[in-house]
Amino acid sequence: MRIAIAGAGSAGQNLAYKLHAMGNDLIIIDTDPVALNEISSALDVMTVLGRGSSPEIIEKSQAGKCDIFVAVTSNDEVNLLACHLAHSAGARFTICRINDISFLRSPLLNLARLGVDRAVAHNERCAREIFDVLSIPGAFEATSLFKGRITAIGFRLPEGSPLLDKPLAEFKDVEWFDKVRFFGLVQGDELQIARGSSVCRMGDDLYAVLASHDTDAFMDWAFAGKRQKIRKVIVAGGSRLGLSLAHHVEKASMECILVERDRALAERASEQLERAQVLHADAAHAATLKEIGLGKDTAFAAVTDDQDTNIVSCIQAKDLGAGFTVSRIDNPDYVPIVDRLHRIDHVVSPYLSLIRAILAYVHGDRITDVGLFTHISGELQEVVVKAGNRWEGRPLRDVKLPEAAVVGAIQRGDETYVPTGSFELKVGDRLAIYSLQKTAHRIRPVFE
Repeated sequence: MRIAIAGAGSAGQNLAYKLHAMGNDLIIIDTDPVALNEISSALDVMTVLGRGSSPEIIEKSQAGKCDIFVAVTSNDEVNLLACHLAHSAGARFTICRINDISFLRSPLLNLARLGVDRAVAHNERCAREIFDVLSIPGAFEATSLFKGRITAIGFRLPEGSPLLDKPLAEFKDVEWFDKVRFFGLVQGDELQIARGSSVCRMGDDLYAVLASHDTDAFMDWAFAGKRQKIRKVIVAGGSRLGLSLAHHVEKASMECILVERDRALAERASEQLERAQVLHADAAHAATLKEIGLGKDTAFAAVTDDQDTNIVSCIQAKDLGAGFTVSRIDNPDYVPIVDRLHRIDHVVSPYLSLIRAILAYVHGDRITDVGLFTHISGELQEVVVKAGNRWEGRPLRDVKLPEAAVVGAIQRGDETYVPTGSFELKVGDRLAIYSLQKTAHRIRPVFE
């Protein structure tokens, strides 16, 4: 697939690495020659120096001949104009990164008429993902498919969990056997597909998929009733991501405190938030956190634009007693390093949210959504069984999936199932399939 990316900043670079690994032909457009040289030195891609919002550059890059045109600069107006020009030039599908959510809410702006096929408010998506994790005490990762009907969670097995020290297959007599599918297991630094023969130990990271409405009860069972509920959330950073997260938290039954060291941003947050308390202070200072008060029932989310400050702030908040910490990290190379430290509970990236929104279109019409995880590689793909599919009317056990893949759930109409091998597929079924990164690209061909 031929894909043009306007913007070679952090978002564009992360997207380029992901799409290149999938075997796509890429064209990268940016005004910064250093950023373009950095990408071209690492990847076999075509680069074009100039503004993505320039008609001349759109023609020079041959963006009109691309299957997908993606505008991911930090400027919304540039992204919108770039998509309009690429659409007019003949690009088959355009995706626009949007920072200011008001562009999506205003009745004055018709994105379709501008030639924007898909607008992605990545900060809003990232804020929702953080909130989802905070809403499931014990989970350090959560993503959803089937329009929120199922949730995939990652959690670290605590002492006393009923899931410890015996093969997962032996849980078939437990009430959760027909409601939960385990798909990923991390022991030490090794990620593997969870099988019936897998034996979990205390401290292992286990990943499971289940109906969203069952998640809370399942986690209570898995943690033997010893989960610590989150009652207060401290949001460090009043930028768009922090403000969006605070909006989610204040609508829930949790106390919310937003801390912002820039007076103008703090004042803006105070005007836009309803219940949340806003402090003009520096959350990186221990004195600020001590004054606010941290406890086991407190979550600390550092989501400023400075990832180094976020990491240090989270470690400090943990040392001062915070029960759960979340750090925004924009450089994916930092994630495994932070994981090895075991000092931060969860890391997020707005760019991962952006990539997730784009991947479904790159995979093709059989893949309708993609769930990505921060702490493990691989993809949770939502696959639809279309008319004429060779697997229609056949049991799931006949489907020739890659060995490093597992079906977690199936949606049929309004019902969601954790299927067995005898489950017969029908047209319209939606399958949630997790696969390791090395085989993710092999899922789509199975259903063509």
